[in-house]
Amino acid sequence: MNEKLVPAYLGGLDTSVMVHWLKEKYDYDIVTLTVDVGQASDPIETEKRSKLVGAIMHYTVYAKNEFLEDYVYLAIKANALYESNTHIADKFTNLQRLALIRSSD
Repeated sequence: MNEKLVPAYLGGLDTSVMVHWLKEKYDYDIVTLTVDVGQASDPIETEKRSKLVGAIMHYTVYAKNEFLEDYVYLAIKANALYESNTHIADKFTNLQRLALIRSSD
């Protein structure tokens, strides 16, 4: 039985190549994880894509409300900035990483 690995998976080129490479190079059984915080990608298409590149299973965690309440609202309330010049709420990717870390606990 192969070791299992659960990487975060968004369905783009970089994570798709990563899944395929990890499976080929290390012979891991890959189980992908996506945290849906309202991004434009379709969760069903993301799951199909993950399996197409070699994942044996895919999970989607739906966390839109938690993301808004625990990250976006607080960032706006704190007037948080990204690289000193852009409001952090405009850079959802950075906040998504925090939600992903929290969701994987």
